[in-house]
Amino acid sequence: MLIVGLSVLAMVSDPQSARPSDEAMLALIAERIPGAVVLQSQDWMMPAGLDGARGLCGVARIDGKPQPFLVYTLWRPAGNEDGNRWSTALRAPLSSEATVHNNFERRGVLNACPELAPPAGVDWPMALPRSAGVVRSTDRLDAEGQVIP
Repeated sequence: MLIVGLSVLAMVSDPQSARPSDEAMLALIAERIPGAVVLQSQDWMMPAGLDGARGLCGVARIDGKPQPFLVYTLWRPAGNEDGNRWSTALRAPLSSEATVHNNFERRGVLNACPELAPPAGVDWPMALPRSAGVVRSTDRLDAEGQVIP
């Protein structure tokens, strides 16, 4: 009886409203990236244990060119920072330019959504530029500490 009572109390103190619709999630793209138009989207498998969470991978016309995106929403329970609500996040480049930010976003989307591919004739740059003297955690170093190419 005590367990049932505590379960009911937990549900009452942390009511979960309806998850935002796919349309609302996709509208976030145009809201955060002015002029963006969704061309296609598909389900993205959310990790088990995220009850009700939803994700969509797809392609949107951003800055006049097709670009990959990932939008997802998950429940933030009460007690978490900024909790007791649905939280929706977007990963997408802000333009078609090959900048560090845009390439990082494209790379992140394509790591999460490996089935996405650029349309014929479109290039999705993902290379992150290297600065002289900057060592990355994935670099191999020789005995003098120099990066091995």
